[in-house]
Amino acid sequence: MVKVIGVDFSGAKDDKNTTWVTQAVLQDNRLTIESCYPLSKNRKCAHNKLETLLAELSDDAIAAMDFPFATPTEFAHFWQPGAVAMPDLWTAAAGMELADFIARRNDFVARYREPRRVCDPPEASSCLHMANPNMVPMTFYGMQMLSRLWASERNFRAPPLDDDGRTGPTLLETMPGAALNIFGLPYEKYKDNSGKEALTNRQKILCMLSSGSGVELLNLENFRDFFIFSHDALDSLVAVVVAAKWKLGDAFRCPADEEREAAQLEGWLYAPAPPARQP
Repeated sequence: MVKVIGVDFSGAKDDKNTTWVTQAVLQDNRLTIESCYPLSKNRKCAHNKLETLLAELSDDAIAAMDFPFATPTEFAHFWQPGAVAMPDLWTAAAGMELADFIARRNDFVARYREPRRVCDPPEASSCLHMANPNMVPMTFYGMQMLSRLWASERNFRAPPLDDDGRTGPTLLETMPGAALNIFGLPYEKYKDNSGKEALTNRQKILCMLSSGSGVELLNLENFRDFFIFSHDALDSLVAVVVAAKWKLGDAFRCPADEEREAAQLEGWLYAPAPPARQP
């Protein structure tokens, strides 16, 4: 058995859409959900609790997290010209305030618009997106957290970075919407908590997530209400399924040879590879 967790990460200071965590145990192809809960409505408190949770994971555990691990190459070179890999950006983020980071983003976007990362799927916006008020704080605070985790004694691993002797828990960037798209499930219009269509789509996701992903979900009924009434909770569930598929060794889209250099700096959004086409 191995512990896997899924994290729907929020960068908002105080927000009803707080960081949610789903924890589960994977045995063979069966995923038993143990808990699903919001960490705190206060961002700093939520992130502290998340770091504590991650630090307590066993070395073979997988944590799939829904936030960009780094920024597009163009902005990275504008912000930190000497950066060659994600930890360089994490360290830089750790040494500054959000307001300064936003000012640099605003300066860059005014000149060069909003580039996307090599790994970003069509359904993903740039992590520099001006119209999404939570996207930039989420990326910034995520990088700050990764800086602390990377420097800790737990020896976290963070693909696509080489392990280089690190043997601790694996931190995996994912995007629930991209995974849902691969699973053949609704990946849009499921996040409006008041809309009838969104509610219908969340119900469909829950009914078909096991068959779509190929991972048997046990104990789902005990947490169904969380996933029906909170799309953030549902995203953490989808993330934990992605973590399970990674641990099972299922196929994922990984950087091609020509993408590896960019991926070292920008990070990589891991989504299960589409099923092979039948002849």
